[in-house]
Amino acid sequence: MPIQPDQQPGLMKGRHDPAQGLPNKDKLMWLGALQEFLGQAWLSNPVNQSNPLVQLWDRLDWGASCELLTFGRALAGMRGASSKSWLEDHARRMRGHDLSGARGSAFEILLASMFATEQQQVHLPPPSEPGYDLTVAVPSGKRLRVSCKALAPSQYDSSLRSSARRAFALLRESLLPGSALHLAMQSSEGKAALPAANQLLNFARGYQTLAFGGISRMSAGAWNVTVFPLRRLHNAPFSAERVSLGISVFVHSHDDRQKRFCDKIDEACANLSEYFPSASSQEGAIVAMRIPEEISMSMAVAYTHESGLDRHPSICAVFLFRTQVCANGVDIALGHEFKIVTNPGAQFPLTDYAPSNTLAVSMLFGYVLGAIPFDTPALPSYVSPIPAASHAFERQHHHYVSHYRGSHIQAEPPPHQLGLSCDWTFLGRKRIDVKFMSCVPDRDLTLL
Repeated sequence: MPIQPDQQPGLMKGRHDPAQGLPNKDKLMWLGALQEFLGQAWLSNPVNQSNPLVQLWDRLDWGASCELLTFGRALAGMRGASSKSWLEDHARRMRGHDLSGARGSAFEILLASMFATEQQQVHLPPPSEPGYDLTVAVPSGKRLRVSCKALAPSQYDSSLRSSARRAFALLRESLLPGSALHLAMQSSEGKAALPAANQLLNFARGYQTLAFGGISRMSAGAWNVTVFPLRRLHNAPFSAERVSLGISVFVHSHDDRQKRFCDKIDEACANLSEYFPSASSQEGAIVAMRIPEEISMSMAVAYTHESGLDRHPSICAVFLFRTQVCANGVDIALGHEFKIVTNPGAQFPLTDYAPSNTLAVSMLFGYVLGAIPFDTPALPSYVSPIPAASHAFERQHHHYVSHYRGSHIQAEPPPHQLGLSCDWTFLGRKRIDVKFMSCVPDRDLTLL
C-alpha cells in the first residue's frame, strides 16, 4: 500500500512521493543537496516567498516533488571540489528573481550531471567563462565544448495557456452541478486568440440543452471547438453535486515559434564560434538546447535542420532536450526526450569524436520517451485526429464520481488516461487522497 504523505520521513514529510520504489535515503539525500545548494536560511526567509524556487520548495504536490528530486539528484552527483565555485555561481543566479535565468542555470547543472557517466567525464570551466558552459571528455579520449541554452515559452503560448485556464475555471464554476463535459479546441492558424471564456460557456450550456450525450461542434474565429461527454472512470456515475470537466487545447504551428527557435540556435552557435572559431581533430563543440513543452521534438528537429546550422563549421551538432509530464494510460511520470542533430557543414563531424554519432546520457529521474510506452495521451477515439502541425500543450480534467463499486481502490493507479491535469476525485463528499497521490494539480514545470 502506498505510504501516506504525512508518514514520509524528514524532508519528504507531507510530500506526494512520485518514486516510492526508490530508497528513502536517496530521496532525502537529493532534497538535502538542493537545500544546501540554495541555503536553508534563504529558503525559509519570508522575504523570499515570492521567488519561484521558494514556492516550488514549499509545494508538496506530485509535480513539485518530481522537479525537486530531479534537480536534487543532479546536484548530489555534482558535489566535489572541482564543482564548488561553479555551483556557487549558479546558486547566486538562481536565488535572484529572473526565472528564465534560473531555468538556464538549472539546465546547465542537469546537463552536466547527465553527461557525467562511466564513459564520459565532465569538466567545468571557471564561472562566467565566455563561449561555453562545460566540456565533455568522450570515451575516444577527445573533448567536446558545450554551450547550453534554455528556450523559454513564447509570450503567445504563455498567454494562451492562461486563457485556457481562465476558461476552465469559469466553466467549472458556472455549469450546473452534475455536468460532465469535455471541450476540445483546435486552431486552424497560428497565433489565434482563444475564444472568450463566456462564449465557450454559452456553447457548453447550449450543448447541454440541445445535444447532451452526443457531439456538438462550432467555429469561433480560427478555432474549431468540439464538446462531448467526459469519459467515465471505470463506469462510475459522475457526482450530481459537482461539475466534472475536461479541456484540451491544440495549437497550430506558427512562423514566430520557428523564428524564436532558430534565432536561439544561431545566437548560441555564433557565440560559441567566436571563442572557438576552429575545431580540431581532438576537440569539437556542440550546442545543447532545452525545448519548451509547446514545441514537439519532431518540430524542434525540423527547425534545427532549417536554422542555418551549416553556417557554423566549428559546431558539429545540436543536442536537443525536452521534458514534460506524460502518461501512458496507466501511469504518469516525467518524460524526457533527447535528439542529436548533426551539422552537415561541420569541419569535423560528430563521428570523429563519438564514433556511434551519439553521446551517453545518465538519466536522473523519470523515463526516456520512446524507450518504454510513455507518451502524451490522445483524445478519445471518437474525436477526429489532430493534424501533425498542431501540438497539444494544455489539458485539464477534473472528475467527481458519486460512488465506486471496485474493491481495489487503495492500490489502483490514478486514472491518468483521462488527462494530465486533474485535482482529485470525490466519492460522494469524501476526498480520496490515497488513490490520487500522483495527480498533478498544476503540471507546469518551474525548472525543467
